[in-house]
Amino acid sequence: MIVERIQDPEIIEKEILNLKDTFSDLLEHVDIVEYSKKIAEHANVYIMKEEVTCGLEAIYVNDQEHKMAYVTLFGIAAAYRRKHLGTKLFNYCIQEAIARGLKELRLEVKKDNDPALRFYLREGLRILGDSDEERCYMGKTIV
Repeated sequence: MIVERIQDPEIIEKEILNLKDTFSDLLEHVDIVEYSKKIAEHANVYIMKEEVTCGLEAIYVNDQEHKMAYVTLFGIAAAYRRKHLGTKLFNYCIQEAIARGLKELRLEVKKDNDPALRFYLREGLRILGDSDEERCYMGKTIV
């Protein structure tokens, strides 16, 4: 399994579409072309590959004022779950944030996404409060 950074918006779009079952909610609610351009420009996007892409994470690591990283997109293809690949990709991105001097990690997750909530809690994040009726903020100190 390798993790590599991708920066080309067209490749990011292609990889998100390759994981369409994982990112179905995102694909229903955003213009994927524009979203891919946005995260290509402002976030670090990483894919985890074997023969095919099995996971993707986009993380903003540019908030030097608050020393905070923000995970904006994270998913592992269903066929690759429960094999600790999510933990490997998640921790890889945390190390990238630490290397940039960031101390906190935040993300937003749907309250009814029990598998994601369980995963993030296992990874040491805690629920910080509601974002809106459907989502909550989670976070942890990374250094």
